[in-house]
Amino acid sequence: MINEMFQIAIEHRDLDRPTEAINELHQIILLYPEHPKIAGIYTVLAGIYKDIGDYNNAVTFFQKAILANPNSELASLGLYVSLVKSGDYGAAIVELKRYLEDHSANLYKDTLAEIMEDVESGYATKYKEEIFLIARRNGLI
Repeated sequence: MINEMFQIAIEHRDLDRPTEAINELHQIILLYPEHPKIAGIYTVLAGIYKDIGDYNNAVTFFQKAILANPNSELASLGLYVSLVKSGDYGAAIVELKRYLEDHSANLYKDTLAEIMEDVESGYATKYKEEIFLIARRNGLI
């Protein structure tokens, strides 16, 4: 049943019906809170919230996805982007560091390159040392 419900949610999302997709995903979470794929459900839900500009809910559900699967680079990157969009740069850098301390950057590589450009242009200089250390560890410099 969960697979069918998830497919319906994805169809709603793909047809630009985010409210219906969100409702279906919340129903899945309500019915199957301990399902092995719950981290993926949280990630998709958070992504929809991010796409519609609801960064508070995006942050909440990306955090739940990470609690369920701390190794998910997609959830980590989604959380990072949502935190930046909501203006919480410090928390975004903390998440970037959390993930990249134990994992190599795959999806994060482009983001790291963009952050380095920002730092070199005078933005986010408060985090310059940390950002360049992470970039060095991931072979970007």
